[in-house]
Amino acid sequence: MQYKDYYKILGVDRKADAKAIKKAYRELARRYHPDANPGDRRAEERFKEISEAYEVLSDPEKRKRYDEIGPDWQNFDWSAYRQGRRNWRGAGPDGIRFHFESPGYGGFSDFFKMFFGDLDPFTDTDLFWERRTARGSGADTEALLELSLEEAYAGVEKELVVNGRRLKVKIPAGVRDGYKVRISGQGENGRSGGPAGDLYLSVSLKPHPLFRLNGSDLECEMPVTVTEAVLGGKVDIPTLKGPVSLKIPPGTQSGKVFRLRGLGMPEPDGGNPGNLLVRVRIVIPETVTQKEQDLYKQLAEMNRENPRARLAGLIKKVERRV
Repeated sequence: MQYKDYYKILGVDRKADAKAIKKAYRELARRYHPDANPGDRRAEERFKEISEAYEVLSDPEKRKRYDEIGPDWQNFDWSAYRQGRRNWRGAGPDGIRFHFESPGYGGFSDFFKMFFGDLDPFTDTDLFWERRTARGSGADTEALLELSLEEAYAGVEKELVVNGRRLKVKIPAGVRDGYKVRISGQGENGRSGGPAGDLYLSVSLKPHPLFRLNGSDLECEMPVTVTEAVLGGKVDIPTLKGPVSLKIPPGTQSGKVFRLRGLGMPEPDGGNPGNLLVRVRIVIPETVTQKEQDLYKQLAEMNRENPRARLAGLIKKVERRV
């Protein structure tokens, strides 16, 4: 098992702040996302590696743990570290303890599992809780449940462990940040034989490398080449339902927004889903061959609608009127 340098994987400095880490992750995840590289196994593995690095460096607790271990992990005193690391799990004499479990490690490496298996959000996630009401009956309890955008879009079933009791909870498709799922009678037990309170799961959505949720609409950015923008063409657009083909008309400008109806977030109550808004970003090649340079020069000489020349003509017209 080899040491994984998560900072190097994301291309950030070890002192990088959360904003820089998030920006680097989104750029890399957008480039290597499986939907943008169908059938490319190397891109898929790279995407998993990038996701693993972000999973650690975006979480202050995991990042601290990773930094403490460092590249000399093979000589680390694991027994003392593990013993001290578990102190935070106690819920206290008057509280309850619960966490989510599901099989598998979400494609994380053995290196990740060795250090963070007890913190992996896909296998064992302790939930924050707080008491909402008290007195004769038991206290209602609220917990934070983090979901990926894919889970929120399609709906998901989670297994909840509450003080040793296993419960399966169905989260409906289309939930948003702050959506609450109520589980009757699974809060804190009442005193003197009173009824238990309820458990409320408050949904929090994790950031996504491609999509941004705005109400019920999903927004994404689609890079297109200069040739595609000028001549038009078809490009594959990733959606949470799978890739779809989008026709780019000739002369498309950077910033143009295409609306794909019904491909946004569904509504938990079964209403009409939102739309997918695709914003075009024209990508200029960083390097070109000599032949391409010659062709661009020919185009520049042939182009009679040069924006600067057009602007100069407009300025002259204004000066004449003044």
